[in-house]
Amino acid sequence: MTTYQDRPTHAKTLTEFDEAHDNIYLFVLDAEAAGYGWKFMADKIWEGEYPENAEIIVGEFLKRARWMTTTGYKLMLTMDPTPREEALDGLITSGAMTRKERVFLDSPEGEHMWPRPKH
Repeated sequence: MTTYQDRPTHAKTLTEFDEAHDNIYLFVLDAEAAGYGWKFMADKIWEGEYPENAEIIVGEFLKRARWMTTTGYKLMLTMDPTPREEALDGLITSGAMTRKERVFLDSPEGEHMWPRPKH
């Protein structure tokens, strides 16, 4: 997948690193969910020749990937030019969001997370 040794920056905002490595975030989340360990992930990320600190870096990728699933995606949604309703419908269709979460976002309590555009 890649030949670098950088690791994610754990910022409170999206970074250029996040945008450049979103495919690795998705991969490590899927691999972890399937029960694979860090060595499997490292073999795929660095194509079999991983650095000595690969276990730490894979852990950092997992940590940042989890942040993306709880916080980062909300920041991405504010940058997305897709209309709010269409984006929310797409999240439900893809399975990334449940209908219950959608109802919450449309509620007064949840609207502050992703406000409706003012017309």
